[in-house]
Amino acid sequence: MSRPDISVIVPVYKAAGYVGKGLQSLAAQSLAADRFEVICVDDGSPDDTLAVLQAHAAAHGNVTALGRAANGGPGPARNSGLERAQGEYLFFLDADDYLVPHALETVLTHARAQDADAVFYSYVLVQGADDAAYARRKDMDFLVADRDQRVANFLAGELDGSVIFSLVRRSLFTDHAITFPPGLHEDIPVIYRVHWHAARIFVLAEDLYFKRYRPDSIINSLGHEQIDGLLSALRDVWAFTRAQAPADLVASLLPRYRRGLVGAVVSLIEKALVYFPTDAERRLQYYSYILDNIVGHGDFAGMELPVQSKKDRIFTRFMQAFQGEADSTQALRRFEDIVGDGPVVDSASFTRNAGSFA
Repeated sequence: MSRPDISVIVPVYKAAGYVGKGLQSLAAQSLAADRFEVICVDDGSPDDTLAVLQAHAAAHGNVTALGRAANGGPGPARNSGLERAQGEYLFFLDADDYLVPHALETVLTHARAQDADAVFYSYVLVQGADDAAYARRKDMDFLVADRDQRVANFLAGELDGSVIFSLVRRSLFTDHAITFPPGLHEDIPVIYRVHWHAARIFVLAEDLYFKRYRPDSIINSLGHEQIDGLLSALRDVWAFTRAQAPADLVASLLPRYRRGLVGAVVSLIEKALVYFPTDAERRLQYYSYILDNIVGHGDFAGMELPVQSKKDRIFTRFMQAFQGEADSTQALRRFEDIVGDGPVVDSASFTRNAGSFA
C-alpha cells in the first residue's frame, strides 16, 4: 500500500460485541480503500476483541489489528496507533461509533481545498437499540473564529474537547510532539494543542459522525477517575498555555480558564445529582472528593469570581456550603436546598490559603 491520505486510529477495549458497526462503516466509505488505512488497537481486552479485529483485518487489506499486553486506557492505545500511522492526515474513531459513508472523502476534500491543518465537523449523538438521534454538535459558532479567539473559547469550556470529531494533519502531531496522556479525558490536552498550533482550520457544519451513548461506558460513569481526569486535563491545558503564551496573553486568558474550570466543576456536581438521586451519602462523598481536589490544587486561590451565570451561582454556593465541613450531612442539605431557589450571590472571593472560600 502506498502512503495513505488518511490514517484512521481506533482504540478498542472489551468491544467484541459492538465494534463491528464502526468497522463496517469504514469498509463502506466512498473514499477508495487504498487511500486510507485503519489501525485498530486492542487495549488489553480480556474478551475476544483482538480476535474480532484480527478477523476483520484479514478480510480488509487496509486494516491493521494491534494488541497491547495490558490495558492502559484510550490515550496509550491511540499513541500506539500514532506510532504506526503513515497517512497525511489523522482521523480518530471510537469503537462505539460509526460514520456516514462519505465521511472520509468529505473531510479530505475540504482539507485539501482549504489547505487546512484541521477540519472540524458536526456529529449526531445516538442512543438505544435503534440509534435514535437525540442531540447534535452545539459549539459550531464558537469554532468559527481566529486562533486566539478559539483558544479563549476552549479555555472557557465553549468548545468540544474531543479529538474524534476532527481530521488533523499528521505533521501537526509529529512536529510538535503531540501525544495522548494516560487517564480519562485524555483528548482534551491534545485537541487544545491542535487548536493552538494549527495555522488554518476549516469548520464543516455537516453531520458525518454518529456518537453512540452507552451508559456502561467508563466515560459515562461517575467516580474519582472522572473527576481526576477532567480536572487534570484542564490543568494541563492551562500549564501549556502559560508555557507557550506571552505574559499579557496569559493574563487576559486567565479569567476564561477559570470560567471553564467553574463550568467543569458544576458539570461534575450536576452528574452526582443525576447518577445518585436517592443516595445522599454517595453524593456527599463525591462532593467531598471534588472539593478536596480543587482546594488541594489551589485552582481558585486569590480569585475574585463575579457571579454572572447559573453555573457561577451553583459553584459559589457549593464552595460556601461545604467549606470546612465537607463531610457534613447538614452541608449537603444546605447546598442542595438552595441550588435551585436560594438567593442570588452577587460575588465571591477566595481569601484563605489553598483556595478556601470566605
